[in-house]
Amino acid sequence: MLFSSIPTFSIHHYNPKIDMNKNEKKQKELSYYHLYLQKHLQENRFEQADDTAFIETRAELAASAYEQARRGGYPIEGAQELVMQTLLKGLHHSRYAILREVIANEFAYEIPKAQQEAFTRKLLPLVDNVFSIYDLSDDLFAQSLDYDLLYSELTGAVVLYLPSMAFNRKQRLRDNIEAIRTAFLLDREGRTPTETERNILRRYCGFGGLKCILNPAKELTDAVHWAKSDLELFAPTAELHRLIRENSRDETEYKR
Repeated sequence: MLFSSIPTFSIHHYNPKIDMNKNEKKQKELSYYHLYLQKHLQENRFEQADDTAFIETRAELAASAYEQARRGGYPIEGAQELVMQTLLKGLHHSRYAILREVIANEFAYEIPKAQQEAFTRKLLPLVDNVFSIYDLSDDLFAQSLDYDLLYSELTGAVVLYLPSMAFNRKQRLRDNIEAIRTAFLLDREGRTPTETERNILRRYCGFGGLKCILNPAKELTDAVHWAKSDLELFAPTAELHRLIRENSRDETEYKR
């Protein structure tokens, strides 16, 4: 009974007989890893996205990692985890993805969601030097102090470049007002829009990046509470408020 307290271990040996044809299976794995990596690189705009040789090499390394892991007794889940580590090594953090995150998190009001991707692409070359001192190939970069420093630097860079790259907020607000005015008119008259009116309605683009419309704008004296950068939008905002108030049954509906 000397060894009765010693735990036993079940050792799983790789058995090629339970697998499908080895070459066929490997080709399917290579195809899957190739497509997975290619999509990851394209979506995050890594420079290797068009490097077929790089992608094929990584896919082959990933397939080999899976095969070796299974031969070593790893369960499927464990083997797949090793595959992802091999496939995405040094490719967890792209310049585009980090800048896009900063813009989405910090400038949601200034830049409408529908236009954030275009803004990110346009701004990226201008802030490229900000990334130069950071090692984005470190898979743990997002958990480091350097990531916080880079995030802060990029936030400051966006603030600096935003005025010169800003979308024409005044025109967007004007387009929205005319679209809303037209919608009220059509509702009152109970008719379908003309082609001209359809074009006006199509220019409605929402109020993302126009948080100033939530400011008070009933009296001229309300302007003293507005940020200096938003003052050019005070008059059209006051017009918008009047338009909605005039077409509301009561104050409750207006505020809603």
